Amino acid sequence: MDELIIKMDYDAAYVKEIYYRNGQGSLFTYQPTRKVLTRLFVILIITAVVLTATYQSPVLRWIAAIGVIVFIIAAAKSSKVISNFQKWKKQTEVYIRDMARYKSYSIRLTLNAFEMEMGENTFIEKWNNIKTFEITDSYIVLYKTADSTYLLPAKSMRQHEFESLKDFIKNKIMVPGTS
Repeated sequence: MDELIIKMDYDAAYVKEIYYRNGQGSLFTYQPTRKVLTRLFVILIITAVVLTATYQSPVLRWIAAIGVIVFIIAAAKSSKVISNFQKWKKQTEVYIRDMARYKSYSIRLTLNAFEMEMGENTFIEKWNNIKTFEITDSYIVLYKTADSTYLLPAKSMRQHEFESLKDFIKNKIMVPGTS
């Protein structure tokens, strides 16, 4: 196959389904942030219990001070993880909103390049600029760099088109000397 053209139907729900899988869309369901919040909550409870217990015994107030210091350190570490998650989520929401403004999408794959047409804009990448790819049953991601990717949801095209796209990409990127 020398060329493959696919008209895509964009729906923000397709992209959200991919980005927010496995609870990644919420601070409380995403495993890394859930673990941090749980740890922080446990430390808060223990610190509160220790403060209450040591309130009546001035001799043990140093234990309460240590508890407060541990809580402050845990809160500082937790805030970094939570901040990173919030930054990622905001960037994802901006990306989804930006993509939704285009009325039409299509991709064209040739022996030399990958082209993505979004409304009036066309992005062309030579195959040798695509560093790696990820193919699952629900999407394909082409990585130009760690920050520059092309996400192609399976639901945005017909099943036979998605299968043809997977085969084309596998053959083009995995076969040495074809760029």
